[in-house]
Amino acid sequence: MPPVKTQTHRDFAEAWLPALQRDVLQQLPVWEEIVTMVDPSVPITPLRALDIVGWDLGRAPRSG
Repeated sequence: MPPVKTQTHRDFAEAWLPALQRDVLQQLPVWEEIVTMVDPSVPITPLRALDIVGWDLGRAPRSG
């Protein structure tokens, strides 16, 4: 979801949250499968799995 320069952080969060909820719920089996791939001594939730994947995908490409 691209930011809008005139949008406040609150406005962005209110627009972003429904999109986040939809992504988690529509793809819940995928996020649950990713959860099973982590070390069981440090469990994560499907929401945390989405956060980790999104954070990595959102980073700038690394130079060679």
